[in-house]
Amino acid sequence: MRDKQAHALFWAVLDSKTLKFLESAPRPTILDVGGDDGNLTAPLAEKGCRVVVLDINRDALRLVPSEANPVRADVRRLPFKDGVFDGAAARATLHHVPDDLREALAEISRILRPAGLLLLQEPLAGNPVYAMARRLFPTTWHDANERPLRWEEYRRSVQDYWDLSEVSPHFLLTYAVPFIVPRVRISRLASETALRHFDEFDRRLLRALPGLSKYAAYIHIFGRKRVAAT
Repeated sequence: MRDKQAHALFWAVLDSKTLKFLESAPRPTILDVGGDDGNLTAPLAEKGCRVVVLDINRDALRLVPSEANPVRADVRRLPFKDGVFDGAAARATLHHVPDDLREALAEISRILRPAGLLLLQEPLAGNPVYAMARRLFPTTWHDANERPLRWEEYRRSVQDYWDLSEVSPHFLLTYAVPFIVPRVRISRLASETALRHFDEFDRRLLRALPGLSKYAAYIHIFGRKRVAAT
C-alpha cells in the first residue's frame, strides 16, 4: 500500500498541470481518459468544468466525484461524437494499450474540437527505480499486459495530431519513495522531508544532465490539436 500523503505530495507538480486547461476557456469540457476514480481531474470538476471520466473499471467509476460524469468504455473506441470536448487528460492510460497507441491517440484527437488540448502523462521504459519498485512492491493497479514505452515513442505519436508546447521528464529516484515509506518506521515529517529532498535532487539532475531524461520514470506532454489546413 502507498502512503497516501506521500503519494499526494509526489504527484503535486504533475497534478497542477491540469489547470492549464483553464487557460483556454473558463469552464472547458474535459475528457479524463482512463481516469480511474477521477482524481486527476477532480479539481477541474470542482471549478465548474464539465468533466467526463472514462474507464473500463466499473468499480473505479463508482468512486468518481459527483461533480463529474462516469462513462465505462475503451479508449480505442470512444463513445462520443467528433469534436465535442475542449480537452483530454490521460495519465498512466496508454501504456495499457501499447500496441494500439496510435489508434487510441487518433480516437482522442477525433473527439476534440479544433485546437483542442491534450495532457498526457505516462510511465516510461528505462527507469531502473521504477522497474525495481514495481517488481518488489506489486500492486493491484498494475496488470500483466501493460508496457511502458520509450520517451520518443510517445512524443512522435502525439506529434501526429498535436503541436507540443510542453515535454518534460519527471522522477529518477523519487518514484519508489511513496512505496517504501509505509514499509519503514519513520515519522510523517521524516517521510515528507525525504520525498522533498529526493524530488529536488531529481530536478537538479535532470536540469544539469538532460541526457538522463531517457532514464526518467514519467513523461509529461501538453499540446494543442493541429488544425488542418484549408
